[in-house]
Amino acid sequence: MLPDPMGLPRNALDAPSNIGILRDMDDPSAESEMKLIRDQIDELQIASAEKRKPWYREPSTFISFVAFVASIITFVISQGSQEVQDVRARKEHLESLLTNLVALQEELAEASRTISDPLVFEQHSAMLNQKNLVYLEEAELLVDQLGKNVSSSEYNVLASEMLIVSNFRKAENYLAKGVGAAQDDLSRAIAYRNLAQFYFMPSQFRNFDQGRKTFQASVDAMKDSQGDDYSKYAVGFTYEAWGWAEKTNGFPDEGEKMLERALKYYGDISVQDPLRQRALQSFSSRLNAQSMPKESTGLVPVPGK
Repeated sequence: MLPDPMGLPRNALDAPSNIGILRDMDDPSAESEMKLIRDQIDELQIASAEKRKPWYREPSTFISFVAFVASIITFVISQGSQEVQDVRARKEHLESLLTNLVALQEELAEASRTISDPLVFEQHSAMLNQKNLVYLEEAELLVDQLGKNVSSSEYNVLASEMLIVSNFRKAENYLAKGVGAAQDDLSRAIAYRNLAQFYFMPSQFRNFDQGRKTFQASVDAMKDSQGDDYSKYAVGFTYEAWGWAEKTNGFPDEGEKMLERALKYYGDISVQDPLRQRALQSFSSRLNAQSMPKESTGLVPVPGK
């Protein structure tokens, strides 16, 4: 036998006692070590299997995910609720401002009837105008913030206030927005009527053809709602406003034609409805008033409702 290069006989490499690693299998300590190794292998296999599980089968991960989704839903709901509250608060504030603006005009009209001293009236009027400007600016800011939450009637009130201060560009803008914001046939007819009257008023925006088209749009808006008495009155009212707009701007023939249509609609209201008598009486009173000789102002008479 050839000697081993390491200087050991070949059979020495095969002898367990010579490398001092393996122990006798009957040794209790060896058995304990083997059991520990097997337990560690089992734990590694379990851990490996758990890593291969889908995330939703992992209880701790699933619970965390559910909690995360719940927190998002709660946040969205709370944000939506807060937004609704903010809109409601702004709407209430806007309504209060518009009410104050209308009240200021009533107060000014009352002052013109009761204050005889021109200087005192001028001072009182200046004070009311200052309040008017403050309310108007704040109302405009709220309208911008509210966006689509502004009603057609609110736009129309704001437009009327703009006409009072001769801001015709903003008046037209708000009147047009009032048409877009209308939610039903009657509101749309009223919005179109107000815009049509604007086009007959003396300003750089006066446009008779556009005014006639807009009056017609007001009439057309009620086509599906002309069966009841109030709808007949609303259409008659539009024709009457149209007629006075034509007459006071130098178109008497067109005006008479529209007034005849107004009278027909008023007459078609049920005899039992008190609205018929009131409409006919108001029409007659305005007709008599317009027949009296006076200097024309060029302003469009606005029949009261």
